[in-house]
Amino acid sequence: MAEWFCQLGMDSEDAKKHIGTGKVIPWIGDQMTVERLHGLYKYRHEDFNSFDRMDYLIPVFGWFHLQMAFANSLHKQYLGIFRLTATQGTAQIRNERSFLASPSQSASSHHELKSKSPTEILTLATTLVDEHASHHAIAKLNHLDEKDRNAVLTQWTMFNVDMGDIRRMEDVLPTLLFRFAGGGNSKYTIEILELNHVCQHCWLINRSGCPDGWTPIDKGQEQNIGDIKVTYHLFGPGATWTYLHKISPAIPTLRALQRHMESKFKTITRGAYHGIPDKEADVTKLTDQYIKSNLHVHEPGRQIKATAKNKAEDFVTTGAIDIERLGMFDNWWRNHAYKRSTDEEWDDIGRG
Repeated sequence: MAEWFCQLGMDSEDAKKHIGTGKVIPWIGDQMTVERLHGLYKYRHEDFNSFDRMDYLIPVFGWFHLQMAFANSLHKQYLGIFRLTATQGTAQIRNERSFLASPSQSASSHHELKSKSPTEILTLATTLVDEHASHHAIAKLNHLDEKDRNAVLTQWTMFNVDMGDIRRMEDVLPTLLFRFAGGGNSKYTIEILELNHVCQHCWLINRSGCPDGWTPIDKGQEQNIGDIKVTYHLFGPGATWTYLHKISPAIPTLRALQRHMESKFKTITRGAYHGIPDKEADVTKLTDQYIKSNLHVHEPGRQIKATAKNKAEDFVTTGAIDIERLGMFDNWWRNHAYKRSTDEEWDDIGRG
C-alpha cells in the first residue's frame, strides 16, 4: 500500500495528513486482497493517527472477480445434472452435447420469431419468463406432489432463473448474498454484507469514452497486467526495466490500435450464418442426458430414481434460510462493533 501512495505521489507527510483526516479511498481488489485489507484495518485500529489506522480505507470487492465466483458457484451447483456416467469418455460427451459445446450450432430462434408481430413476441417472452424462468414458476412446480412433478422441468426452470437473474449490478446483490451463503462462498457473503451502499465511482471504469465501454476496475487491472506480461511483454537483450518504463505509457495506444485492426480486418469475428435449430432434437438430447445422469424423471410409464450428486440444490433458498439460521448478521456485527482510536499523533508519521 505504501508503494501505491509512493507511485501516486501521495507519500509526503502533508499528503498523508490530508488523506488521513479528509479523504475516503475505495480500494478495489479480488476477494483475498479485500479480506487482507479488512484484517489490516482491524489490526491497526489503535494506531497513532488516522492515516496509520487507515481510517480513509473502504475495501470494495471487484465485480470481475465476483463474476468469476458467481460462475464457479453455478458450476458447482449444476455440475451434477450435466455429468455423464464414469464409463463414458470425453468424446461421447462432446458428441452428445455438441449443440451446447459448439458455438457454430448455438443458433437463435429468430427464424421462427421473424414472422410474429411485436405484440406476439412480447406475449411469448412474458409467458417464457413467467412459466419457465421465474421464482413463481419454481414455487408452482415445488407445490406439486412428487409423483406429478417433472424433475427435468423443475431443474431447468431453476437453472434459467439462476443464469438469467442478472439485471443491474446493484439489484443483483441481494440474490448474490443468498447464493453465496447457500453455496458455501462464505467469504464473498461477508463482502456483500460489508457493502451497505452503492459506490457510484469505484466499481467501473471507461477507458474508451464510449457508452458501452465500461468495465470493472479489477478486470481493467487484469487487462493491464496481461498487456504488460503477455501481449506487449519485453524479450531479448533490450528487455530492461528502463525500456519497460519507457513503453508503458504507449500500451493503451497499442491496445486501441490492435482493437481497431481486429474490427477492420475481422480477425476475431465469427461467421454470421445460423442454421434453423431443431428444438425437438435438442430437448430430446437434454432429456436423455438427464436419464443417463441418473436424474429423477417422471413421465407416463417411466420413472427413474434421482441420486443426490446429480440433483442441483437451490442455493438461493438455502442461503436465505442459512443467513437467518446461522446468525450471519449477528456475526458480522460482532466482528465490527469494536472501538477504534481517535488519536491524532503525527510525530514520526507512518512508523508502522
